Amino acid sequence: MRSFLELRHACPVCVLLLALCFPGTPFGASRTFEYLCINASEGSASGGHAAIKFGGDVFHFQHVPPGLLRITKEDFGWFRFQYGYQENRTIRSHSIEVSEETFKWLNETFNRRLLVQDEQFAALDAMDGDLRLIQALQNSAAQRNSNSPSDDAPDLTLKALGYFFAERWQPQPARPLSAEPVPVSSLLQTLKAAIPARYGEDFLATKQRQTWNRLLTLKPEPREPAELDIAEDRFSPAGYSFAQHYVDLLTDLAALEVLARAIPPKRDAIIRAEIPEFRLTREAVAALDRYRQTLTADLLRLLSSERTDWGYPLLAGIARLHALERSIASGRLAILDRYPAAESTSSARDEAGSALISALFERTRQAYTSAKSGLISAQPLDERRYGQLEVSANLFLETRRGMVQPHAARLLQVDMTPSRPAAASLIALPLTAEQLAGYRQALTTRREAYLTKLMSLYGYNLMARNCVTEIFRVINQAIAKRLEENGEPRDADTELARITAESERLLGGYVDETSLNLIPFVSFQTVGKSYRVRSTEELLPYREEHIRQAYHQAMPFLVDMEESNVISSAIYRWHGDDAAFLFFTQDAVWSRPILGSFNLAVALGQTLTGLFALPWDSGENLRKSLKGVFVSIPELFFFNIRKGSFPLLPPIDPAD
Repeated sequence: MRSFLELRHACPVCVLLLALCFPGTPFGASRTFEYLCINASEGSASGGHAAIKFGGDVFHFQHVPPGLLRITKEDFGWFRFQYGYQENRTIRSHSIEVSEETFKWLNETFNRRLLVQDEQFAALDAMDGDLRLIQALQNSAAQRNSNSPSDDAPDLTLKALGYFFAERWQPQPARPLSAEPVPVSSLLQTLKAAIPARYGEDFLATKQRQTWNRLLTLKPEPREPAELDIAEDRFSPAGYSFAQHYVDLLTDLAALEVLARAIPPKRDAIIRAEIPEFRLTREAVAALDRYRQTLTADLLRLLSSERTDWGYPLLAGIARLHALERSIASGRLAILDRYPAAESTSSARDEAGSALISALFERTRQAYTSAKSGLISAQPLDERRYGQLEVSANLFLETRRGMVQPHAARLLQVDMTPSRPAAASLIALPLTAEQLAGYRQALTTRREAYLTKLMSLYGYNLMARNCVTEIFRVINQAIAKRLEENGEPRDADTELARITAESERLLGGYVDETSLNLIPFVSFQTVGKSYRVRSTEELLPYREEHIRQAYHQAMPFLVDMEESNVISSAIYRWHGDDAAFLFFTQDAVWSRPILGSFNLAVALGQTLTGLFALPWDSGENLRKSLKGVFVSIPELFFFNIRKGSFPLLPPIDPAD
């Protein structure tokens, strides 16, 4: 099959005849998919990783607790950001040429596997959520019976609640008017005044009462173990779980209270900055005003939604409405704070290198400028584009602050939705202790049986079933199913030969999911020799990319000297997620054992520190030092694992 590639420049008539005779060959091909290999590094998937890419979508398998392999799908920009930038790894890719039909079939195969697994894991997550809620209700009931202080009562975390409440929110069926906060939001008073004309005078009070009563009638509903009838190609829907229903209704009550009492957002919920970049033109203000009117109408419609999960978008929308109001009134952009409240500042150990801060500032400035310019585009401002403006403005402000105060900048990832959470006290349900205990026991038994089934389907095994083998297993199983659907009878003696022949027709070759192909770089070599590879590409990691940029500003040997170690490097600063080391060895081959011996000495020194600190840090330093020893020893034998990572690097564009 590979010899056909040599005929591409032959007689056109011959090429056409071959394409008609062999529709699976490259002559009928119009698409490529890519096999990706990510090199070894300290951290997750330390031995390397593999993925498969169709267009802009990347599928890969990850090891998740409690020992399962789960398929995930990510945008390639985000995938490269995680592995190539934050984890500083080289990504190599083979472009494999196939027909349009084969491309679509393979893409659908991985999408179908994703859909099935997502539903199966959602069912497990639902059971876990139900168990946690039942346990919290039991603990709450026990504390009430023992007259424990209410401050120790269990609570739940509700999204967007933190924009309005600093302390734990205590839900009540109704609050006296004297409890109304000062000051009151005039914006919400105006919004509330529009409700009677649309829904009636007593709408809010009635909706609060109905929502409260609906929550009190909730109870777990033990189901027959029908969800145990699952396989790699089928599932039973998780349904609307008890815990999610409870959280949604509690969030609805919180949103109704914010609206009924006209509670304004907290002072720190909305970010404003007296900087030139936040000044708005008249056209931009007009665009924000039109979006404010659209958002107001959406919030009013949301109140009549028949769904039970409208509380979160109502809370987030109300907070955003206040930010829009301030932007329009002041002529300067005001946006919701998208950073988690607990991450108000970075610790000293999280200080980023000066080169990193400068690069981040430039990227975030460009992203913010681009998002801001979208305010005056011909298209009306919508939620997606306004959300991009919020995220890019948050990142720009933080990196701008980092240029002056590196320790104060919040360089961790922002929330992609305005979800600042806060605690809410539980509402006790009219269930006896015996009922709660019975529900918990039945659910525990069902969960254990379900997990056992998942383990049999997707159990992780480093030497037999990992992120690499699963890709080829999905492909080869899909080929076997394709043959069966085409009417070819299954025969154990000839099945492998038939799958191999079909794989050669469709992909140019066959890759077995066993043997040494379980190692990422070995599988990459095998794909290069077996499949119909059109081209091979290497994407540079973050540190190497910036070293090459530095070559244009200084003499290369000076850059190499400066960036050879963590002390003088302008790009990298050591942080607590990496084990302690001194020299980068991926750039040095022959001197690698010498430099590695220094790194090993540093790791052993951290081991001594970890032993002394054991009573105070629960073994954290010792664990990191052992990881440092693990990644330093290969350097003594000319092999590099450690690359240095950049976990503080935030995504610049929400679409990445």
